[in-house]
Amino acid sequence: MKHEDVEKQLENYKNKIENISIPETLLDEAIEKGMKQHKESKVSKKKHRYYLPKWTWAAIIFLLAGCVWTVYLIDPVFLRGNPSWESAMQNEYYHEINYTEKKGGINFTLHGVMMDEKNIVSFITIETENKVEYASIGKIQLFDQDGKELIFNGSYGSMDDDDGTKKRRFRHTVDAQISSDDMLKNGLRIVMDVHVQDEGVDESVETFSVPIEVEQIKVAKKQQYEVNETIEIADQKITVEKVVMYPTRAEVHVVLDSTNTKDILDYTNLQLEDGKRNVWGKVTNGVVNIMDEKEPHKDILYLESSYFQVPEQLFMTLSKVQAVNKNEREIIYSMDEGKIIQAPDNGKLIDSVFVEDNSLVFAINTPSEEEFPFGMFSYVLDEQGKELELYSSFNSIRNGKGYYGLELKNIDTLKGNIRIPVQYYPTFLEAEKEIKVQIK
Repeated sequence: MKHEDVEKQLENYKNKIENISIPETLLDEAIEKGMKQHKESKVSKKKHRYYLPKWTWAAIIFLLAGCVWTVYLIDPVFLRGNPSWESAMQNEYYHEINYTEKKGGINFTLHGVMMDEKNIVSFITIETENKVEYASIGKIQLFDQDGKELIFNGSYGSMDDDDGTKKRRFRHTVDAQISSDDMLKNGLRIVMDVHVQDEGVDESVETFSVPIEVEQIKVAKKQQYEVNETIEIADQKITVEKVVMYPTRAEVHVVLDSTNTKDILDYTNLQLEDGKRNVWGKVTNGVVNIMDEKEPHKDILYLESSYFQVPEQLFMTLSKVQAVNKNEREIIYSMDEGKIIQAPDNGKLIDSVFVEDNSLVFAINTPSEEEFPFGMFSYVLDEQGKELELYSSFNSIRNGKGYYGLELKNIDTLKGNIRIPVQYYPTFLEAEKEIKVQIK
């Protein structure tokens, strides 16, 4: 890099840093960490002395400051559990927007986005100005500038109370996968409904619509590796077609053999490694896998991405999957008789079923929360296959038992059998030894 290019980059960093509001606690932590590092570095300087031009030291200082900027330009909570997003931000694939709108006692902020050829991740904070009983995010839609709605998969952040009051603040990530043609030809618009209700007052809904100018965003090209290798776990055959790297995630494309007797729900310990103890595992926020409804025998699995490290060799390892018999994918429950008609593994893990606060709750023997961090259900069908109105689904694990609930509209009047497909279930298949596949 030329000297004048370095000076220009440093000036850009300087301008960014001067306009950042850094929380005082983070600043204190950074100072304390810097002091500690300075003390440690003084020890090494007694052994080795290096002399650098003044402008080089200036570059080091500003580049380090730039790293702090990339990490803390948005609340670190947004990035927790997703090293790929943090790496993308550190490599300047985060585009700051800071769009703010106030409406109906709600403060809506779109902080910014990360984007590549297929994915766009938006970071949003919503706060209520007044104390309320209830606040939640409703429908989310994504449109191009021609008004065409884009189909995408989304993930949700958590909601927090402010200092024990009834004011609400919640952070939300819209983690969308859409085609490059749709994404890059036009700008985007994200539309989100926010539902708020106070005691004794009808629920109100405010809609926020935010434009995103695509042409201003730094977009990275994918890295693709063809694999086409078949592995086998407990007689279930899985073909790894390819691995595709994006800054925001890695995609592992797999095809399930038509002769398999099980539906594989989750690839429990799937990860990528480079043979030098560097590992890229499953993310704990963002979308974790997608099944193509048109081709249900195909799955796309999402892992942390090695996009910015580009190892010389890359392997995929797997030894354990979550699976149920194909003919037991649904729990069938009789609302009339109050009993289970069908369940995975003949219902052996289900301890009890009860109705509480307009919710149907299943008590199921599960591993610990760390080993089974899943919501089990996402939708419910009636006997004719029509989807019932589901207010919410929830889960918690206590003392080795999981409680999985479905809050249904008019649950007291529901008749006949209802069908509840399981998205996850704590029954596992294990290979005799770890399977290792070379990717590159």
